[in-house]
Amino acid sequence: MNATEAGEGNYKLQILQLITLCLALFVTVACREGGITSTAREYEALAADIEAVEYAPTPVTGPNQAISFNYTLKNDVNSVMIKIYDTEGAIIKNLEDLPIKKSAAPYAGIKWNLTDFRGSAVANGQYIYKLIYKKGENEYYKQGKLAVQR
Repeated sequence: MNATEAGEGNYKLQILQLITLCLALFVTVACREGGITSTAREYEALAADIEAVEYAPTPVTGPNQAISFNYTLKNDVNSVMIKIYDTEGAIIKNLEDLPIKKSAAPYAGIKWNLTDFRGSAVANGQYIYKLIYKKGENEYYKQGKLAVQR
């Protein structure tokens, strides 16, 4: 599929390959002065290495609360992290260096204490979590919504 939109410059969206659970997106931008910028990015859905991601409680109510994430790995992976975003897409917090070894039972109790990078309490509202893991050269993810209501 190719899409072109004329406006303040030329924009072209070209989806070259669409395979189940994988989308390759290539973007080329040309400005009036002749500069060209190209970007390529692959987006992949969660592969079979991680079973369901669970978290509780939601919504979070009351002061001094935390959300606990649980996940189970069917296979060893290179890295696992959870990123928390606000509804505008800004990263609020990274939970890094999470367990990466195959497990029969869920890794439990990975806590987010409802603070941002500065250690300040986050506001009431909806947030998006993205559990991201890397295996080899590929990156996979699962995302969902959670709510904070104090």
